Amino acid sequence: MIKKFIVLIITIGAAIYLWNGTDAKKWMESPADQFQQFTQQIQTWMDKNDIDHTSPLLERLKQYFNTGEIPLIELEKEGVEVPADSKSTGSNDKVGKNDKEMSIEEDSLSDYEQEVVALVNEERSQEGLAPLEAHERLSGLARLKSRDMAEHGYFSHTSPNYGSPFEMMNQYDFEYRAAGENIAAGQRTPEEVVEGWMNSEGHRENILNKNFTHIGIGYIEDSGSYGTYWTQLFMTPR
Repeated sequence: MIKKFIVLIITIGAAIYLWNGTDAKKWMESPADQFQQFTQQIQTWMDKNDIDHTSPLLERLKQYFNTGEIPLIELEKEGVEVPADSKSTGSNDKVGKNDKEMSIEEDSLSDYEQEVVALVNEERSQEGLAPLEAHERLSGLARLKSRDMAEHGYFSHTSPNYGSPFEMMNQYDFEYRAAGENIAAGQRTPEEVVEGWMNSEGHRENILNKNFTHIGIGYIEDSGSYGTYWTQLFMTPR
């Protein structure tokens, strides 16, 4: 929680600093140009300081810059990073409160989910890495995680029902040598969400991890406080 408030304070402080550096008279003379310049300065500051572009908090700030509407900010929904690699522990003592009552949908990937896979593999190709293979059952688990976030009002790698991504994978009998997770909320298109992940160091490392071989994508829309929820699960099966 302290970390979340620090990020908020830094962001607001940067905005105040940049505002104070503008010519107020010139702002009044050319509001459209000055508004665009001001928002560009903030975006540049976020880029230089590697601020997580997938944070719902920043999505709310973008909403304010684009529309002028005051956003509803819910700090407790900001996410945390998960290591790129994790070894499967086999047994798992933590069991979600649904105790596997929520089955995994093994449907084919939606158009948006397929597009995310394609964009991820484009990024990997540019780095000389092998493409990831879409995994339908892993995508079903990713959808379950996205739906869990939407229905239970949180944005975090740790689910109140299933625990960490690795505990959740263990509960549903996935066997893997390495695994990772990326999450995002509020983005409207595959291009927007992949761009946000690639602009965040931890998420980028997952996408470009040479040890991963399979990927699952879970996209949920018209649900929860952010409207859209995205989960990427990465895995190297045993």
